[in-house]
Amino acid sequence: MNKQIISISCLLILIVCTSLAGLNGYTVSAAGATAVTITSSPNPGNANISIVLTANVAGNPTNFVNWFSNSSTGTFNVTNPVSLVSGVSVVSYIDAQPGNVNITATYLGDGSSNSVTITLFRPADINHDGSINFNDIVYFVTAYIAYKNGAPINLVCDLNNDKTLNFNDLTAFVAAYQA
Repeated sequence: MNKQIISISCLLILIVCTSLAGLNGYTVSAAGATAVTITSSPNPGNANISIVLTANVAGNPTNFVNWFSNSSTGTFNVTNPVSLVSGVSVVSYIDAQPGNVNITATYLGDGSSNSVTITLFRPADINHDGSINFNDIVYFVTAYIAYKNGAPINLVCDLNNDKTLNFNDLTAFVAAYQA
């Protein structure tokens, strides 16, 4: 098959997968335990870009959740324990290293917990194919045009994490591309 057709097909698959990124919640329930559901967005994401994590605890309790990561280079935007508001705890997580990171939320009411694995790619690998190449340029330009035409920001393309797509993101991409 023609390499260009394969590249376009992969790009379309990645776009569909990226649009479904927020649908990766997991639920754990054991006898007597409270169900804890975790979602992450975006997932996959990029190193040095903020990932929003949400823990939903069944029954809307008011207590606390502790957040943990198996990475020594990642940080949360808050310190434990994190208050639940109507059974929900929301934090941001950022990690400098690409790779798979396991995030766990533990409900302190009864010790119930759940985990989600987030996959982080190098910052300029915005189409998440494992390399920084022309396909990333196409992905960025497509996201940029859509954003300028009123579509929501594609956070994977926000390389400087300022919640907008602009020349600064393009400059960051070019620097990573040349590295």
